[in-house]
Amino acid sequence: MIKTRNLKNWRFNAIRSFITYGFLRDNVVLAGGSLRTFVDPKDQVQDFDLFFLGEETREIKDKLEDEIKAKGGKKSFQCKEDELRSFELHGMKIQFISIKNKKYSSVEHLLDSFDINASRFALTVEGDYLFLHFTEQSVRDVKKKHITINTVTYPVATLKRICKFKEKGYNVTLAAKEFVQQVSKNSEGMDLETVYVD
Repeated sequence: MIKTRNLKNWRFNAIRSFITYGFLRDNVVLAGGSLRTFVDPKDQVQDFDLFFLGEETREIKDKLEDEIKAKGGKKSFQCKEDELRSFELHGMKIQFISIKNKKYSSVEHLLDSFDINASRFALTVEGDYLFLHFTEQSVRDVKKKHITINTVTYPVATLKRICKFKEKGYNVTLAAKEFVQQVSKNSEGMDLETVYVD
């Protein structure tokens, strides 16, 4: 895992409006597809996915929800298990994600759980600094516009995500082969019921 704080200012253009709201803090991590724009500025941000580190995530999520509403945002969805909360704030879609209420001990632990390498990006704040976390494979996949698999835990959700990348113009041939290999090797430990993991 690589962490950098020396980024050119223009690389923040696609996420600048989100950053200005100040939702990032200790134990709150922006991760996933919105951060591919650091490598490919033409990539379109669909949503901003917030993940939570540590144990006491419900209190953090409730406080952030209050802040979003205070800034004019509206909640558009919350599942009964509280694995996903979605908000609309001035044209931005913000999601709180905690699938199966899994606890992450670190940013590395979080990114190691991501299925597709091209999404393994995270942004954290430490004091006055923003840190971008990623892997070499993540950058390589985005630059080459192909995807590879990191790990498959929710095969139905991963298959849907592979299709989304195909629609974005990514080559998915290698990912399809890796997907089949992982599912055939490890299907007993996989969650076949979860169909949506953003």
